[in-house]
Amino acid sequence: MALVSGLMVAAAIAATHAESFTHFDNYTRAHGAAQLVGRPMLVILNPAADSSADPVELQEVRRTVQRRELLEEYVVCVLDTSTEHGAQCQELFEATDLPRVVVIDKQQKMQIFRTSQPLDNELWSQVLISFRDGVAGPNPLTKTISSSRSVNQNPTATAPLRYSQPCST
Repeated sequence: MALVSGLMVAAAIAATHAESFTHFDNYTRAHGAAQLVGRPMLVILNPAADSSADPVELQEVRRTVQRRELLEEYVVCVLDTSTEHGAQCQELFEATDLPRVVVIDKQQKMQIFRTSQPLDNELWSQVLISFRDGVAGPNPLTKTISSSRSVNQNPTATAPLRYSQPCST
C-alpha cells in the first residue's frame, strides 16, 4: 500500500510539473510529496469564502517571475479551512487567525516560519528567499515583520509539528 501511495504522489508531482511547481489542495498529499522530493512546504490556510478576512491568492503570490521561480523550491499547499480537511489542518496548526502562512522544513518536522500577518509583495519575496533551503535557523524576517506591523507574538518562531501523521481526511 505504501508503494502505491508513493507512486500516486510521484504521479501527482509529474502531473503538476507542467505548472513548474508542486501545488496541492490536500495537506496529506502535499506532505507526502514534500517528503519524497525533500523540499520545504509552503502551507497557506485560507479562511472560508464568507469570512471578512481576505484569502491569500496563489496567483498573486506567483505574479512576478522571481516568485514563480522561488515557488519551484517548495511544495505548495493551499487549504480552504471551510472544508472538513481544511478545518482539521487548521486545528492541527493551531491557526486561530486566518489566513495563515507556514513554511515547514524540508524534513517535514518543524514549522520554520509562520504568520497570520498580511504579507505584501516584498515580504512574500523575502519569505520565499529566506526559507527555500528548508532549514531552521536564525530568521532574518523577525525584525522586518515586527517593525513593519504591530505584532503581538513572534510570527516567525519555529515550532515542532505536534502530530506524527498529516491531516487524515
